Amino acid sequence: MIKLSLFATVALTASIGISQSNTLPKGYDTTPGTANFWAGFDIASSTTTTFKYYVARSLFMYDASTFPWDPKKPKVIDKISFRRSEAYPTTGASTAHKSKWVVILSTSNQPVHRPNTKFDANHGSNKKTVFGAKGAQTVAFLATAQPAKGKTAAFDVTVDITNFLVPANSKTLVVEIRSYSSDVKVGKWRVDCVINSGTGYNGGTYSRFYNTHCIDPKAFYSSRANYLDGNLGHIWRTGRKQGLPVIGIAGTRLKAGIKVPGTTCEWHISPVFYAVGVTSNGPKHATNPGQGGVYLDWGHIPPFASLVGVKVAHQTVIIDPAANKLGLGITRAGESSIGTGYDGKLVKVSAVYSYGAANSLANTNLDPDKETYSRYFYRRVPIMLIK
Repeated sequence: MIKLSLFATVALTASIGISQSNTLPKGYDTTPGTANFWAGFDIASSTTTTFKYYVARSLFMYDASTFPWDPKKPKVIDKISFRRSEAYPTTGASTAHKSKWVVILSTSNQPVHRPNTKFDANHGSNKKTVFGAKGAQTVAFLATAQPAKGKTAAFDVTVDITNFLVPANSKTLVVEIRSYSSDVKVGKWRVDCVINSGTGYNGGTYSRFYNTHCIDPKAFYSSRANYLDGNLGHIWRTGRKQGLPVIGIAGTRLKAGIKVPGTTCEWHISPVFYAVGVTSNGPKHATNPGQGGVYLDWGHIPPFASLVGVKVAHQTVIIDPAANKLGLGITRAGESSIGTGYDGKLVKVSAVYSYGAANSLANTNLDPDKETYSRYFYRRVPIMLIK
């Protein structure tokens, strides 16, 4: 029998290339990511831009197969760190700044390839705020130089969190980041990310088939993923004042529009479902100008494969005496199809997120604490150093 010394055993282990990764997803300790992410990390690119990416609510989901530890065993996390993207900014250093954050962790059984459009539905029962309170704690972003091509920047954006236990046999780790403000107004800083292979969003399709508005200013629609086990819904950004009732009607599309008396508009929906909401802060609100947004939720989509491809037409009525003589702001009409979510064999990480923009109907200068439904989802997450 041959006995190896401890030193020899360690040397042999190193020689055959066995090493322990410390990044989530695993394997990116010295390997650049395949994407970058902006919401909650990046800041305005110019003094005139409407986009302020540091105001955001983002939730990232990591499948157990991406854990850098044995997922069959428990793991305590007390520190997470991020690094700047190799590819963005494309030249030079990123902008040093501080941003106010809250970080929330949990583990759940929510499938990563099919995240729920409702933020909190992705969290598990052990949801825990591990860093910050609104307006109280900041994260420091350094002016890190762009690494050489194929190299990585240091994990120099560190968040000391309250110890969080990832239980043994957890299926999904959920990392939520809420960012509220930055101490600089212009600059660039994007986090290094991993993006999984996939066939687009798989969140269904949306197309407008009637473009006339009986409301001034026009009301714009914000596309949302509509897929199995998610929620059928959308956001209308009306530009109206706060507190106006909004009725969303969904159903089948009429063969031809019906003229609405007293207006120049047509009605195009045979009603099946109704959703009611109230417009948010209107155009004169100091931190939410020009928005008047409302989210309309027609409910949960059952996980039945037979529903994939089913089309649902929808149109919205805004009750507003100032809209026109009829007092009804009738929007454009569109049609959404139901998608599948991602391919679970390919997608092991995903994100649902919303981000803010001042003076823009494209987004809203949102309050991360009040953003219930995500506006976007994608098969990408930040690379984190775990300690």
